[in-house]
Amino acid sequence: CGWVRLLIGKNSEINDMNNDIVSKKLQYQELIADVQKAYLSESRELRWCKECKEINLWAYWQGRGHLDADIMLVGQDWGCPWDTPSVATMKNVCDMNCENAVSYMRGNDSITDRNLIQLFRTIGFDILSDDPKLFFTNLVMGYRLQGTSGGFKTAWANADAPFFRRLVDIIHPRVLLCLGKDTFRCTLRALGLQRLPVIRNYNRFIESSENPVQIHLCDDETAFVFAFAHCGVMGTLNRNRGTNEKASLNKQIQDWAKIVPFLCVT
Repeated sequence: CGWVRLLIGKNSEINDMNNDIVSKKLQYQELIADVQKAYLSESRELRWCKECKEINLWAYWQGRGHLDADIMLVGQDWGCPWDTPSVATMKNVCDMNCENAVSYMRGNDSITDRNLIQLFRTIGFDILSDDPKLFFTNLVMGYRLQGTSGGFKTAWANADAPFFRRLVDIIHPRVLLCLGKDTFRCTLRALGLQRLPVIRNYNRFIESSENPVQIHLCDDETAFVFAFAHCGVMGTLNRNRGTNEKASLNKQIQDWAKIVPFLCVT
């Protein structure tokens, strides 16, 4: 009977979806294990954070269980979990590991994170609430022994590029938002783009029609990689160079408006 075939078909679709979810979870856990093993067994300048049970500490903000996220936010590296400014955030991470309902942003005074709240709000997202459409990560999965900014090394990103690519292949985001020139270029390289765009002036590139760059992922899926300024203190100053608005987010808000049309495409 037709209704029997329809029921069998629907059950088959549900089983396929459930199998895909299980497969993604297994791949994600294997990826985390491989990253941990690499940092614990190899001689690396950066360290692994034993409190991190996700691929990256930023994923505690947006990312836990978000393996079908449409938007991936990509930063350089998280910084140092053991510095005094990170105490409150790491307490939140430990509480979340114990399944306590706390916010990643509780007691978090990071200017970068506070600015991200404002920027995401302009494109329709409240990142103070858990949103399965979002996944936050850094290119570099390891952590500095001290400090949170400056001195970024492309070699760190290159070492973790295969891990980052595996993460993207698991999640299949439609849009990747890269904070900073180094992050943007390293992301394109990790995703296999052979000819990177020539960037003589990053601010002009952000505003240009070359941004975003279209990438073909596995199964010929398309992703759009956006170049943005880092929204920390130095990145914001650089984005506002030549203006009187040193700490203003106005330019970055205009930049982020580019994302909206890509969110409406199914």
